[in-house]
Amino acid sequence: DAADEAEAERLLRRGLAIRERVFGQEHPEVAHSLHSLANHYQFQRKDFTRAEGLYERALRMREQYYERNSDRVAQTLNCIAALKRAQGHDQRSEELYLETLSIRRELSGGRHSETQKTA
Repeated sequence: DAADEAEAERLLRRGLAIRERVFGQEHPEVAHSLHSLANHYQFQRKDFTRAEGLYERALRMREQYYERNSDRVAQTLNCIAALKRAQGHDQRSEELYLETLSIRRELSGGRHSETQKTA
């Protein structure tokens, strides 16, 4: 219901603010909060514009902190791919899914459950 969604958003924003205050603006914990808030906007609010901006910010942080071929980067790329698909950007979505799959295969040799989900 709308009240629950509003409360979820409030708590996600509060968590983000706390992590930014404790860790600084460019920390992987902040990226995690951004990713969670983006998920909320994408799947609960269907606000794809807000979700995309948050995912992109989280991706930049994760790429700076982790290697490009990391599970955290792949996680965010996969969510952006799903977002692009929901927006009807099938070509870009496919490119991102393939990149996610490539990263996950490299990390796990194709045996990890997340790799199988992406494939």
